[in-house]
Amino acid sequence: MAGKITHGMSNTRIYGIYKAMLQRCSDIDSCSYKYYGANGVVVCDEWGSNFEPFMRWALANGYSDKLTIDRIDTNGNYEPSNCQWITQHKQILKQERFSHRDERDKHIIFMDNGKFQIAINTGTRKNRNTMHAMFDNIELARVERNIMEFCMENNLEYKYPYYTDDVLGTKKGDRVKRKLSKDTKIENMINNGENLRLIAKKLKVSAYYVFRLSKNII
Repeated sequence: MAGKITHGMSNTRIYGIYKAMLQRCSDIDSCSYKYYGANGVVVCDEWGSNFEPFMRWALANGYSDKLTIDRIDTNGNYEPSNCQWITQHKQILKQERFSHRDERDKHIIFMDNGKFQIAINTGTRKNRNTMHAMFDNIELARVERNIMEFCMENNLEYKYPYYTDDVLGTKKGDRVKRKLSKDTKIENMINNGENLRLIAKKLKVSAYYVFRLSKNII
């Protein structure tokens, strides 16, 4: 007797997206079920009964390893006429629950220095990690916290800070602030007539970098 014929896609990303879509709409044990299946969102019969029709639709409608499946009408179902492929960032920012939640300040710690720290535990009790982020603005902290939770719930990659690159208090924001501070020092030293090579040596930057700044000043 011949063995069961399979599609051979079980270990691919596109099949993982397909299975996750089915689970959040039908598996009550899924952490995302409360946002999908519990709200009446279902997968159409064409896709729900077989992976191949979903795969054919995906490949014919812009599927890429850099994109995620998205419902055009967030109140509609998973079906060909209501789905598209967009970036993970655009999909996350589309979610209504990122602008409002009942527990608005869950996982947000109000620090003595006036900043707002996000601290979310991940993993198990025996192997626990904590995701941290720091913001000056409570509204951005709430959005970032919700994005963290969404990424955890849907097994998506999270990069800190996800929401913005220029928030003071974030790692990226601090790098920008330090760079601007160093550029100001270099400009002041150039204006005082100091040697460009000595400036580079004092501030531990390349002489070419100092030279490029000097061209905009002199």
